[in-house]
Amino acid sequence: YGGRLSSVLDMSMKDGNRERFGVDGTVGVMSSRVLVEGPIQKNRSSFLFSARKSYIDKASTWVANNADAVLNYGYYDIHAKLSTDIGKRDRLMLSGYVGKDGLANNAKAGLTANEDGIVWGNQAASLRWNHLYSGKMFANTSLVYSYYKARIAFGDYDATSGRRTTSSIQSSITDYTLKHDIDYHHN
Repeated sequence: YGGRLSSVLDMSMKDGNRERFGVDGTVGVMSSRVLVEGPIQKNRSSFLFSARKSYIDKASTWVANNADAVLNYGYYDIHAKLSTDIGKRDRLMLSGYVGKDGLANNAKAGLTANEDGIVWGNQAASLRWNHLYSGKMFANTSLVYSYYKARIAFGDYDATSGRRTTSSIQSSITDYTLKHDIDYHHN
């Protein structure tokens, strides 16, 4: 925002379709994705589910058999959201996210990202109540959970003895938030 040196990423998850059921997806060489959405109760509540997964790690396994060294990367993420009207002026939304990425440094030796590489992931859930006071004023009350975890591992594989040794550093943070916002639009 505002052309500053740092940036802000503003993300919001769309609601599922309240009128009809739908499926959208793509199957690719490097990744696939799917989105399923539809009404739970027509014009009153909806669901949305989306997921994606990479196949880069599968291709890297093939490359590892034909090269001296190779980086092996993979990811997945899953989103889900339920939303419902609980009155003419009130709406309730429940959403969740789980995602994980991993980059293995030594796929040639058969070591995973947990043994020689970096793994990071997120989990998040939120429950939000939206109340419309008037055409100009509304409130959002949110209960939010988030969890982030990262692990960096340094591994070694002795092909002669078949032994694996690993040292690692791990970090995580968990956050709980209760937030209440009131917005008023004068014009």
